[in-house]
Formats: sequence, C-alpha cells, structure tokens
Amino acid sequence: GSLAWALHAMRVKTFARVRGGKGEGAGAGQASAAGDTCVLADHRTGMVTVWSKAARTTAREQRFAFDGAFGRDAGQSEVFECAVLPLVTASLQGINSTLFAYGQTGSGKTFSCTGGASYDSRGVIPRAISAAFEDPRFVSAKVSYVEVYNEEVLDLLNGREKVDVLTCVDRSELGSRRSRRSSVHMKNVTELLVRKEEEALDLFFRGNMARSTGSTSLNLFSSRSHCVFIIELQTTEHVAKLNMVDLAGSERTQDTTSKHINLSLHFLEQVVMGLQVNKAHVGFRNSAMTALLRESLCGNSQTAFLITLHPEPHYHSETISSCRFAQRCRSLSTQISVNETMEQKVARLERENSALRRDLGLALEGLREHDKVREMLQDMLAQMDQDACDTISCEAEFLDGRAVQVDIDDNLILVTPGKNARPFSVPRASVTAIERSHGGASHSVLRVFGRLPTDRKPLAGADPSSPRAVAALASPGHVLFELEYRIDGTMLEQVAWLQSFEHWLGPDVAADDQSEDLRPHTTFQVDERQIPGTDNRQRRSKSVMSRAITVFRDRIQALGGSAFHAEAVDPQS
Repeated sequence: GSLAWALHAMRVKTFARVRGGKGEGAGAGQASAAGDTCVLADHRTGMVTVWSKAARTTAREQRFAFDGAFGRDAGQSEVFECAVLPLVTASLQGINSTLFAYGQTGSGKTFSCTGGASYDSRGVIPRAISAAFEDPRFVSAKVSYVEVYNEEVLDLLNGREKVDVLTCVDRSELGSRRSRRSSVHMKNVTELLVRKEEEALDLFFRGNMARSTGSTSLNLFSSRSHCVFIIELQTTEHVAKLNMVDLAGSERTQDTTSKHINLSLHFLEQVVMGLQVNKAHVGFRNSAMTALLRESLCGNSQTAFLITLHPEPHYHSETISSCRFAQRCRSLSTQISVNETMEQKVARLERENSALRRDLGLALEGLREHDKVREMLQDMLAQMDQDACDTISCEAEFLDGRAVQVDIDDNLILVTPGKNARPFSVPRASVTAIERSHGGASHSVLRVFGRLPTDRKPLAGADPSSPRAVAALASPGHVLFELEYRIDGTMLEQVAWLQSFEHWLGPDVAADDQSEDLRPHTTFQVDERQIPGTDNRQRRSKSVMSRAITVFRDRIQALGGSAFHAEAVDPQS
C-alpha cells in the first residue's frame, strides 16, 4: 500500500553477528577452535547465549534477544538480506535509513561493512549500492563520505578537509525540545552526483583508502576513526538518505586516538541511555559523532544496529558489554516519515488548502443554518408570547363562578372570586409563586401567592401549611386568589388559559407541581364527542386547546424534549 506522510514511531532493530575463525581482521595467534567459543547465536530465535567457564568448571550463561542473530558460519549475503536490505528498500520508498556497525576492535565490523578481497565476500555497503542502483525506480544518487577522527569531522572525498556540522531545529513544532523535528547539515562537505553503480563503488573505495587506520593487538589494519558513508537516493517519486556507519572499536591502550574513540563511544552510550529513560536533556553535542548522527538516533530515520561479537572466552567482558548496549538500543524508537520533493510538498499543501477551504465553507454554511434556526426559534417564542397574551386577555370561567383575565397593557390580573362577588385586581409585580394541587378525584386547584395589597385580606380557606404558602408568607406573601377546575377533559379552555398564564408570569414565578394535569409529559385526552363544534363556545374551546397543544409541543421540541403526546380517545374505552 501507499506510505503515509505523517510521522509514526518505529523501534530500532538490532542484529548480532559472531566473528568467524581466522581470516579478515583476526589478530595473529588470537583465533581459537570452535570448542573454545563463549558465544552461541541462534538464527531461528534471534537469541545470543554468552557464557564463561569459571575455575571450578561451573558455567554461567547469559541470554540476549536480538531481531536477528548470525553465527560464525553466516555469510555476507545472509547478513545483508536480513539486516540491511530492509533499510535499502525503505530508502527507495522515501524513508531515511541508518545502519550502525558496533563492536570491539577485531570483532569484524569493517569486514561486515566493506568485505574481503573476493567478490562473494563483499560487504553490506557494496551490496546496498548494487541493490539500490538495480532498482527500476532509481534515478540518481549523491554520495558523500566523512570520518570522525579525534573529534573532528573530515571529508574523505576531498583530501580530508574539515567539515562543520550544523543542527537545525524546526521551532514551529510545538512541545518539548525532544519532540521537535531537527535536521543535521554538514557545511562544505563534498557531494558527488552519480548515476552508475561503478561510480558509487569507486567513490566508496577511494574514501576507504583515505581512512585513518592503525595496528592494534587484535588487528593489523584496525579502523581508528568512525566513518559515515552517505548516499542520497533519488527515485521517480521520492528522495531519501541511506547512512552506513562503521564505528571504531574500543581499545584498552592509552594513546590519544584511543582516548578519543573511547570517549566518543562513551558519549554514544550516554545518549542512548538518556533516550531510553526519556531525559529532558540529551547531550548530543558532547561528541562530534553523536551530533552528526543525532537524526539517526531519535529523528526521522529507520535505524538498525549490527553488533559484532568476538567469540573467544578471553573477550567475554567486551562481548557482554556489547550485548547490553544492544539491548538498550533495542528499546529506542525513531519517528519516521516519507520524505517529499518540493513538487510533492507543494501538491500536498494545495490538497490540504483545498480541504481546509471546503471544511471552512461547510462550517460557514452550518453557522448560517444555525442563524436561521435561532431566528426561527425567536419567531416561535415571539408567537408563543403573542398567543399567550391573546389567550389570557380573554376572560376564563372556572368552578364556583370564579373568573379571571389579564390586562396586558397595565400588567394587572382581574379576578372575580365568585358569583355576586366584587372583582379585584392584582398587579403582576405582587405575584411571588403559584401552586397546583389536587382538589379531589377529578379537580385541581391553582393557588397564586404574593404580597397582599393594603385593601385586601388573605383569602379564606387556603392551606397555610403548603410549602409555597409558607415560603410566600415568609417573603412576606399570602394567597391572593385560587382557581378550581376539572381535569376530566371537560374544561380544556381553562387548562389552555392556565398554561398561557404561567407562560406570561415567566420563569421567576415557579410552580410547585403537586398534580400532573399541566406537566409537559401529560397525555391530554380530548373527547371529540364532547366538543362537536356546533356551539361557538365549544368550537372556540377546541381551537384554543389545539393551539395550546401545538405551542406546547413546539416549545418542548425546541428544548430538546420528545416525551409529549396528545391524542383523541373514546371516553368509554
């Protein structure tokens, strides 16, 4: 499938290779028989077993897990196909890749990278060049070759001229310093354009001739510097770098070169340990080698370590140290992504811009729809207010000859307390609370509490112990008037009037619901046979009730409710 541009984590891979018998890189008189080996590599499981024979013939084994393990009889092709070919494939797909060859002096690092005199024994670097140039997607490559010698970066393709290493951090990335993407650039380094495999191999071997080498107790031609062979691959779709790093081995001598090598390897181990525990600050700049390879250790690079091990018991401690270093490297992860050419980046940004414009247009359209809905709700509320005012402006008759209506202009409630009783008015501002309660099996009562006018006395018969009455009296307040009505469907006009009246009072006057006849989830049972429509008053009652139900339903839906139900039923069912 296609590779995504976005960053994703990839664990660092580790591979172990046990040095063979006498041959390339072996010191004089240091090779031993296979029976004296202290290292055993299992290629099937990737496990490496290391043991030492104590004086009392008791064996102590230590086992280490790798992503791949190669024994003493493993060939160069096997090592390349398992450990290096995936890196070459990733580079051809636009992903930066790095191979580290790590191990003690004389364990076979340079032999694994460069190879021997015969064609079959050529190392993983020449094989990687061949695999890249033979790929049908390959177009061209840029080759550079540097070494880190005594903490100086030298150009092996330009007479060992000094190279400056620059680190550029993308500060547009949010988060900590570790989370920001960084890139390493080498100033005035030689980059030669090649299109043929022979040209790249010629540059590689020419750089090898300029490397710093020296004689050690383990190797007559030991590498005394860290070397980095960089090939930037240009394919038909992508561009990526393939870094091949041959690290110098540690040496127990005290000369100046060995001290610099041991110190740089120490700083490399410190960097790996810092990345492993996720330290806030990691000292990449403590060494030229770690500064140069910063991106390969924690940046945009698919990284692998090839750990070379000496099999002889005499080097048991160095072998254990190398295996432990590999375990720490195996716990690291890098953030890889597919590199882009300028044309690809412009095309991607144009696609993202188009997508953002489309999303912005949808968002604006949604805002316009939201404004329409808001205006519709405002119109609905205004209509509800108008309908409520129209309803309560008309006089409504209740049981026991009581009647009530509202003077909208003066905010007065006009109340007739009974037959042949003198009407009185109640200002809207004097109402403090209302209470609905059952007055019987088929009756309900609405009581209105508030501050009593100076010319009025409390209404007789009111329940002074009800919660709303107690609260009104404490405010102070009294029962101003009460309305009794039937809830069996015969006084629907009164129910609609009370709903509109409560709406007119507003949310500041809360109702104490002790009955369910006016609640939004009540099922209003409308008897169509009791409202035949032949009488003008009954037709008006039916119209008012229908309008009340419609307004009530719209109000509930605007508030997100869905439990309203209204239906016509047979009173005998």
